[in-house]
Amino acid sequence: MDKVRLHTMALSPYGWGARLIACEKGVEVELAAAEVSDQGYESLHPFRKMPVLIHGEVVIYESIAIANYLDEAFPGPALRPADPVGRARVLTWLSVTSNYLFPIMNGLIKAVYEPKSAVLTLTIEELAAALTGLMQKLEDALKRTGCLVGEDLTLADFYLIPHLKTAALTPQGASEIAAWPAVNAWMQRLEARPAYGLANPLVIG
Repeated sequence: MDKVRLHTMALSPYGWGARLIACEKGVEVELAAAEVSDQGYESLHPFRKMPVLIHGEVVIYESIAIANYLDEAFPGPALRPADPVGRARVLTWLSVTSNYLFPIMNGLIKAVYEPKSAVLTLTIEELAAALTGLMQKLEDALKRTGCLVGEDLTLADFYLIPHLKTAALTPQGASEIAAWPAVNAWMQRLEARPAYGLANPLVIG
């Protein structure tokens, strides 16, 4: 099996998600620091973000592209439905996670742990209230089948859970996330998978 190199930071939810997806596909991952301020890093990511995946001569940046590449480029279980509607719904959840969930969850972490260095537009209380609204939407989605798309776990599920787990590192996030039964049943299902243990930076560092 080919190996990929992943430039990221240990607790980046996007890097964590990429690593989790790779582990689900049975792909060996070599971790490398994302030295975004180094002069040469722009050759990997023109906007100096993370993660970046390198597979031989192929360089992939942006986490949604990385998720799709890992599923398409390697054998192992397909992590997207075969039908166009199912694939569109997976992409919808990847976009929702990046555009709506990440800003609130990341904002909460910065507000709690980096209040002096972060440029904050919302208070902790406002961010916690916004998280409640997001969790209600997740609960409603997961109550249908136990997964975000259909009855099987997909890229959407593996992409999202690191964001919840990092938000739960704050007292406010942990309390809010614990309040939703369908969300917690889904998280427990994901956490029981061997790939989760292989990819979890909270355990393996």
